[in-house]
Amino acid sequence: MEDTNDTDDYSAMQIQVLSSVEAVRKRPGMYVGDTRGDGLYHLLWEVIGNVIDLHLRRDATELHVDITEDSWVTIRDDGPGIPVCPVTTGESVLECVLTKLHAGATYDGHYPHVHICPGLVGVGLVVVNALSRRLEVETTVDGTRWAMRFERGVPTSPLRRLGPTSIDGTLIRFQPDPSIFESTELDVERVRARLQQLAWLNPFLGIWFQERTLKARGGVRRWAESLAASRGDVLARYSTCQNRDGVYVDLALAWTNGDDLDVRCFVNANETRSGTHVAGMWRGLARVARTLGAPDRPAENARKVLGRGLVAIVHVGLFGPQFASPTRDHLASPIAGTAVAGVLASDLPEALARDVGLGTFVRDRLGIALRA
Repeated sequence: MEDTNDTDDYSAMQIQVLSSVEAVRKRPGMYVGDTRGDGLYHLLWEVIGNVIDLHLRRDATELHVDITEDSWVTIRDDGPGIPVCPVTTGESVLECVLTKLHAGATYDGHYPHVHICPGLVGVGLVVVNALSRRLEVETTVDGTRWAMRFERGVPTSPLRRLGPTSIDGTLIRFQPDPSIFESTELDVERVRARLQQLAWLNPFLGIWFQERTLKARGGVRRWAESLAASRGDVLARYSTCQNRDGVYVDLALAWTNGDDLDVRCFVNANETRSGTHVAGMWRGLARVARTLGAPDRPAENARKVLGRGLVAIVHVGLFGPQFASPTRDHLASPIAGTAVAGVLASDLPEALARDVGLGTFVRDRLGIALRA
């Protein structure tokens, strides 16, 4: 019988084991998406996501973002810093989180920064480091400043102790790698618009962009009012922020004297097009319409009458959100709709009783519907 043990057969010698940095650079699209477009911005959102997480844990109150004409991005916070103590491999925690996939910590049972990275589950700073031509980091731990440099994910300097400092937090400065991305030029206005969203949605986090603070006082209530005011006279307003059945609900409604409807909805601070959270808003308004004596079809009245001239911002936060498509622009989690509807149904009637102007406006709108 002929020997079939050919040396060209698949064998253990053909197995290739890549380091984390090599894996990311070999298949960048698996980690950041399209390297010809949105993937470039994912580097920015990845670092900002860490700061948002620190803020949600009440460990950071400031976020500074600056972009230069030669595509250097600097992100600074006032958080507790990245630990520099050694891990079991002998590397510092700082080097580990910048060179090893899935080495970052999670907090409160959720993945890193699911809050602003919808399609990609926050694989960590190693992706930013690996896809940057150069990255520099400075961090303060227990009053001492430390620094380290990398090029294309590889350390080019050891962890250096800079000495005692009064500066808090972490500074990460990076330049995207032009050999990975078709263009490394970031659209400043696009970044500004996204940071402004994050400022409204996180009003207790001070956000600076290009050394100018972004307005956020009043949160989504003020945001809805400003959007409504740009369309005409603001006739009535309502807002609430509650946790209900494990879902964070931040909701603002403002009505103008126009006819256009503008609903902006978010899941974990990421903008969506539609979903159960928006459906929950309409169900909640329908329940309120029913309690106020609307006819047999209160849902239709809620959309047709209370939806006229309405500017609504619906923001829900929940663990493990489910979406109806890979683009994650339609929320499918039933619990979100139930929470939003329940919050409106229980809180809005009380608000109508407290706020005479709001109560009169809503009743007049429903009264018009009853006579139509």
